[in-house]
Amino acid sequence: MQDKLNKPKRFGEVLDTIFSLSRSRFLDFLKIYLMLLGPIIILEVLVYLAMGKSLIQEVGQGSNWIEKILSGFDPDDPFAQQEEILSENVLIMLSGIMSVFATVAILFAVDHIRKGETFQPSEVAKRAFTKALPILGATILLIIAFFFLLLIILLPGSTFSLGLESLVSLTFFFLILGIGLIALLIYLIIKITFYIAEIAFGSTVLSSFKNSWQLTRRRVLFLFGLYIVFALIIGIINFVFEITAILLLGNSVLYVLIVNIVALATSMIGSIGYSVAYFDLKSRHDVDEIQEIIEEYHSE
Repeated sequence: MQDKLNKPKRFGEVLDTIFSLSRSRFLDFLKIYLMLLGPIIILEVLVYLAMGKSLIQEVGQGSNWIEKILSGFDPDDPFAQQEEILSENVLIMLSGIMSVFATVAILFAVDHIRKGETFQPSEVAKRAFTKALPILGATILLIIAFFFLLLIILLPGSTFSLGLESLVSLTFFFLILGIGLIALLIYLIIKITFYIAEIAFGSTVLSSFKNSWQLTRRRVLFLFGLYIVFALIIGIINFVFEITAILLLGNSVLYVLIVNIVALATSMIGSIGYSVAYFDLKSRHDVDEIQEIIEEYHSE
């Protein structure tokens, strides 16, 4: 495993390394995620129990089982529904924040593995929090940059669309604009996606974006394909477990618990994939730098 993590890999080799690493160090990675995200799952269970949700099975009224399940997700009391939505949004936000720290902790753990070093899940989890401020600052800066980018693109586009009188022309224009905007955003996200990893290993906020941009040089399609594969795998697993839990348990606390545990496991595999992809890019970048030095030497 150490050799695999320290050399450039083809697409299939990256996937094989991710799943082999997930299988061989599953318990260590799971401990990291349980330490960081486990308390939020427990908090969510307690919140829903306090709101009066059934522990095992909760369904509403209906003439058949499907109608009963669907009505169980639509409480009669509008205030209860608003309270549930607010609680879900707060918990989702907390989960998102802690997922970032969990990903950083997994990065540190994989770094120890590729160096042949031992590690304690609690140690890498604590170390992840030391990067909280620069990661937060970089994320805020990124959100602001994307906001202004959207303004720069959409405002001239909206102005131009005012001159189009035909509904067909307007539809075609906004279709092309939408596709182009989505493609641009995907490209930019892939190019700077490793800013968190760069900050984790000592880069400043601004240099983290630059380093991520350089690391992903000529690897955008490779990473896009990798992300698509992982999105499909994780999406299918989450969908299958969620649908099964809904059909058996309805909108109960146990349903929420099962869905969150499955999401925790798939998110953990996603973090391992992110880490393996990052170190693959680092090893490839180091090889490219050595080749450039050799070429410069021969040209002289």
